[in-house]
Amino acid sequence: MPADALHYKFIAKELNDTLTGGRIDKVTASDRDTVRLHIYAGGKMRVLVLSVNAKYSRCHLTTAPTESLQPLPPFAAHLKRHIAGGRIAGVTQEPNERILKFRISSKDELGFAREYC
Repeated sequence: MPADALHYKFIAKELNDTLTGGRIDKVTASDRDTVRLHIYAGGKMRVLVLSVNAKYSRCHLTTAPTESLQPLPPFAAHLKRHIAGGRIAGVTQEPNERILKFRISSKDELGFAREYC
């Protein structure tokens, strides 16, 4: 059964409670459409899987190990450059939509604070 906006409301709440304040240690990609964020939050290492596959899109926490693609696909490399080392400031859901927003505080290459949404 596909997830609807109500499912995403509860996913956003769970991710916000679990990941807020967590540090993004590593960005990897298990395939072209799937990015894995390794986040240290709440005294534990957590892995957030974000997939934008047209047929199997998903967002969830996992403990299952996978190998990373080398070299990283362009989107994963872009995320790694901008958000690796950043902290998750919050996770929200767009009202009545299947869209999750991650607020991430990080520093750019010059050391200035940046917030990504």
